[in-house]
Amino acid sequence: TFKITVDGSTAVITLTHAVDYTSDTLAEEIQSQINGNTTLRAANAAVTVEFTNNQFVVTSNKYGSTSELEVTEGSATLGFAAGTAVAGLDVAGTIGGSPATGSGQILVANAGDAVGMSIQYTGTSTGVVGGITFARGYADQLFRSIADLLAADGGLTTKTDGLQKSIDDITSQREALDERLAALETRLLTQFTNMDIVVAQLKQTSDFLTQQLATLPTVGGSSKR
Repeated sequence: TFKITVDGSTAVITLTHAVDYTSDTLAEEIQSQINGNTTLRAANAAVTVEFTNNQFVVTSNKYGSTSELEVTEGSATLGFAAGTAVAGLDVAGTIGGSPATGSGQILVANAGDAVGMSIQYTGTSTGVVGGITFARGYADQLFRSIADLLAADGGLTTKTDGLQKSIDDITSQREALDERLAALETRLLTQFTNMDIVVAQLKQTSDFLTQQLATLPTVGGSSKR
């Protein structure tokens, strides 16, 4: 048995007894028991074990500086000795000549024309491993043009705002016209009502005069000489 810490989770590993292990099958057994441990599985911690250069090499399957592996209680039988934790490395570099941030295998540009672009390095070599040439294609240029057009201060927004202002002005004018028409209707209705009252009064006067004239005596007679 031995105790190992993988990416912050610690577990005691017990190997299955056998008398016919080879170096490779024992490496497989160590890997199987580590990756099958419930504590490590719950933490999504896993390793790869190989026997190379006359020693077992245990490597975390997680990349980057957040990954760390340490044998905290060794096993003399296996040649495992408790030692200092070994942390992973983040990929580092630039994209398009501009700074980029590495996290594990992923390198993300955070400046320049390539900002937001991410690259995964799947190699195993360390140090300078090559360069990347970056250029934006026609589709990207078209996308940027459309984005500029649709931006808050873009041409389409400016045109839309102008049209909306015209619509608002027309709406205000219609509202003002409706108010004037309503006022004119009220005034004409008032005038018509007043006129109707006057006509009714004149009609009453006319009827009264007609009645009075009808009651006057008829004037008649003869003349003498």
